[in-house]
Amino acid sequence: MTPEAQITAICSVMPKGFLFGFKWCFQGQWKIFDPLNDLNAMHAALKSLPKSMRNRYVNELQDIIQRDNDDTLVQPDLDFYWCNAPANQMSEAFLRTLNLWTDEQ
Repeated sequence: MTPEAQITAICSVMPKGFLFGFKWCFQGQWKIFDPLNDLNAMHAALKSLPKSMRNRYVNELQDIIQRDNDDTLVQPDLDFYWCNAPANQMSEAFLRTLNLWTDEQ
């Protein structure tokens, strides 16, 4: 997916009133909502994930981390990478969890 398509898809599932266009309020300041590069924005998006889907999100994120590291990670390295995943991996896992991810042809 293009970055713009990813951001649009994430915004489509955010709670109403949270976003104004592509801006969001963080600590009293309006910022551009960029969950692909901003961990605070991605964490805010993750909070909207239903509890029933959180396990699937964790599995999706683990698969993405393994893919991006040539399937070479084992414990405890996998846990370290999972805890320190960049926002772009988290956003892909989020969208895959919600069946909103589309592979580019």
